[in-house]
Amino acid sequence: MQTPKQQNLVKLLDGPILPLHDLLQKFASPLGLYKVQLAIFHCANLYSEEPIMAVWENILQSDFKYEGEVPERLLCTLQDLHGIYGQTKYFPRSKFEKIDVPEERKILIPLDYILRRLLELGSGMTGRFKRGVLPASFYVSLISKLDLNYIDFIELLSSEYR
Repeated sequence: MQTPKQQNLVKLLDGPILPLHDLLQKFASPLGLYKVQLAIFHCANLYSEEPIMAVWENILQSDFKYEGEVPERLLCTLQDLHGIYGQTKYFPRSKFEKIDVPEERKILIPLDYILRRLLELGSGMTGRFKRGVLPASFYVSLISKLDLNYIDFIELLSSEYR
């Protein structure tokens, strides 16, 4: 069942084509559609590191909110987004990866950020998500599904847990 607010939003969408900015401001952001927000940034070729980092944080946080299948959900989400945005500036990069973007737009979301957040949220040590502990096998699967470099991951672990 839809609430009156949701019905109104559907009516607004069932009309003329809206500019991407309107879709972002009126629908994707207020409704917490984080993957849609990332898609809008990509389609509009809008790149600002801070909002994109916030979207990635929200994507990770939203997957940790579900009971039970957190590792599977995270792997699916990250693999799907890697498939769509893996060769773009909208997917986090390791410090050794390069993508073909103009020099003035070389600011990239560090993959280290995503991995560190996964380690933090997945450790069960954060107050909000104590139930969301990720097993070690999750990280092995993540490395293979996202074609990450094992050495980079070990260096990250080493720096994180010194």
